[in-house]
Amino acid sequence: MGWSIKKGDCTIDISSGVPCALSPNYPKKYPDDDSCTIKMTKTKTVKPEVFITEKFFDQLKIGGVKMDGQLRAKQRIDLKKGVDAIEWSSDFYLAGKGWKICKTNKKEPAPPGKRRQKKKTPKCNEQLPGKNKDKGYRGCQDKSKSGRTCMKWSAQKPHTHTRTPNGKFHHGANLINNYCRNPDNEKGIWCYTMDKKKRWEYCNPVSVVKKKR
Repeated sequence: MGWSIKKGDCTIDISSGVPCALSPNYPKKYPDDDSCTIKMTKTKTVKPEVFITEKFFDQLKIGGVKMDGQLRAKQRIDLKKGVDAIEWSSDFYLAGKGWKICKTNKKEPAPPGKRRQKKKTPKCNEQLPGKNKDKGYRGCQDKSKSGRTCMKWSAQKPHTHTRTPNGKFHHGANLINNYCRNPDNEKGIWCYTMDKKKRWEYCNPVSVVKKKR
């Protein structure tokens, strides 16, 4: 799979579907006073899966990157142009468990079904169209005229209702979040409120509220 042993007794494991270089005798302790070189082709990034060696003395090199001791964080190593070898050497004393370094991608793909989707920020147009009793309002006002917080159109608490984003009133009404709208030809924009004692109220667009301050 593009990796080969150029020197020494290191080994290459491909059981995971990608080549992984292993220290001699892995997962047992590597021998003292040992060295090896692994040649890599078609490889842009590697990642240490396991790395436990004698600190300062038993060292692994990948280009200008030098590793020894115990690595807790499994960080990727992006290979610079021309870097295509893993070089390993141990001294005459105190061997460690060893190491396993695998070929990987520059970035791990997100697990299926868990890819982060960018949230679309709605554009807020606070102008009242003045037609169809402001049915075309597309602002982001989420407070009623009395200052009560609006309830989300998709919610059914604290008030149950039929003006839902997927209901019969949703066509052209733009019932998103808890923004004031006029899906049913009331006198103006309105919303259901989060106040259990006040089912719904009219709203002013944000631009009107700011002018009053």
